[in-house]
Amino acid sequence: MNKRNPTPLAILALLAIGAAIFAGLAGTNAVNPDRASQSRSQDQQRSRAQTETTPRTALDPAVGVAARYALAARNWTPQSYRNSWARQIALAGGRYRRALKARLPKPAELRALRQDRASSRAKLVRAERDQRAGSSSARVVVTLSETTVAGGQTIRGQTVNQVDLRRTGGRWRVVGFTVLPGGTSGGSGS
Repeated sequence: MNKRNPTPLAILALLAIGAAIFAGLAGTNAVNPDRASQSRSQDQQRSRAQTETTPRTALDPAVGVAARYALAARNWTPQSYRNSWARQIALAGGRYRRALKARLPKPAELRALRQDRASSRAKLVRAERDQRAGSSSARVVVTLSETTVAGGQTIRGQTVNQVDLRRTGGRWRVVGFTVLPGGTSGGSGS
């Protein structure tokens, strides 16, 4: 009888839950959570429909920060996980930055990643800025091609991530990061 070790799947679930928690921190409406959720969903649909896809977006500083943040969040090994987290904190601002600092990876989490030989590699596919945002805020949709490994299992696919930014002191800061529902494709590999 060949039994599978459930630990790799538990690690992947933990990573997904962590991403969802931070996504929720970005747009929570404590007064009326249902309204915030509906508003985000409508905004996401509009964002997808009204984003700019021309090559000149690469010259947009907000797009550059959003792409660097998404890549920092989705490229790590057990040895580089804390450094990846530090890069995210360096690019973040406001309440989101404080939340990231409060949730630094603990030694037990890092040990579990090492034991499962977990890692995540992502490559930028495209980054598109929603042109409806004002001069002091931006929303960028970042599509990544990702490969995540844990316990000998590999998951490959594309993810679509929404990065919300705010201009603070002349610099763009990430104030929210969300993996968009339905924005993943792909499946298990070897």
